[in-house]
Amino acid sequence: MRPRVSFLRRAFPTPHRPSAGGARSLSCGQPMARIVTVYNTERSARTWATCPISAGSGISAALARLGHEVDIATAEFKFRCGGPSWEMGPGLRRVPISAVRWQAYDVVKTLFHQGFTTLERFGGGQHPFIIAKLGSVVGPTDMNGIYFYGRTRRRLFAVQRRIAATARHVTLLSVPARDLWVQCHGARDNVLLVPGAVDRDVPEPGPDPYDNAPHPRYVFSGNLYSARTQPEANRSTHTEAQ
Repeated sequence: MRPRVSFLRRAFPTPHRPSAGGARSLSCGQPMARIVTVYNTERSARTWATCPISAGSGISAALARLGHEVDIATAEFKFRCGGPSWEMGPGLRRVPISAVRWQAYDVVKTLFHQGFTTLERFGGGQHPFIIAKLGSVVGPTDMNGIYFYGRTRRRLFAVQRRIAATARHVTLLSVPARDLWVQCHGARDNVLLVPGAVDRDVPEPGPDPYDNAPHPRYVFSGNLYSARTQPEANRSTHTEAQ
C-alpha cells in the first residue's frame, strides 16, 4: 500500500485531480488518500439520507471535494442483487460492503459503535488506519445521564475497548465524552474533539408542508431514540419535548 497519509485534519491537500493515466497526483508532496466510510448493514438507501448518518455522508462529500477518493460502503438492496457502485459525485460513490477490499484503502472511517462492529464483521477490523467516530461514550458501569444501561451498555463498552486497542484516531463530540473516554481507556494523543457542525449550504425556503393547519410549527434537531432500543432516552426526550 502507498505510504500512509498523516491524519486528515492536519494533512488535507489542496484540491487536485488524478493524472490522465490514472495515477495519483501529488499536492505539496502529499498523496491523495483513498477513504472508505462504514456505518451499518441496513438494506435501505435512505439510511444515508437521514439523521444521524447524513453527517457521515456530508463529511465524506467534503473529503471528496478536497481531492480524496471516498467510498461509502453499504449493504442496500441494489448491491445485494449484484448492482454496480453508484457515483454520488466527483470522487464520491457508494459501493457494496460485501465486495470491499479493506487493504486497498489508506483510511477506514467508522461511524459510531455500530460502524466499528460492521467493519469487524466484514473482516476489516485490523486495518492499520481506522478513524472511529463515536456519538456517545459509555463507562464500565451504568451512569446517570448516559442512557445506555445493563446489557446494552456492557456491549458498547466492549466495543470501545476494541476501538481503543485498534483505531489510529478516535473522534468524540464533547468534552465530557472525551474526559470519560480518557478515564476509561487512558490518555493518548489520538483522541480528538470534533463537535457536531451544520450544513455548509442552507437551502432556499420552500412551501409550508402543512398548508393552512392552525397549529404552531416546531423543528426538532437531534436523535429520535427508540422506545425499544433506548427506552430511558426515549422517555427523557419525550418529557423534555412536553
